Amino acid sequence: MRTAFEFARLLWALDPWTDPQGVLMHLDFLVVKAEQYEWFLELEEAWEEIRKDRPPLPPIDARPGWKWSRSLVLKGLSVKKGGGEVS
Repeated sequence: MRTAFEFARLLWALDPWTDPQGVLMHLDFLVVKAEQYEWFLELEEAWEEIRKDRPPLPPIDARPGWKWSRSLVLKGLSVKKGGGEVS
């Protein structure tokens, strides 16, 4: 899964503003599977900063599945940091 995540990240980096390949539709799933939780949260922060300069950009969490992936990322981070299993 890590290879798929890295490849999707590379593909998205070629044109992140228009995302002609639709990589963001799959990247949220790959982040959870590859356990790249920190990258996910950093992307959300960076996207919101960039939106201030580029108003027509939609919010990153407007994409299907993004909020669900965010909840899985937060759960994964709590388990990774020793918070135990979250029910």
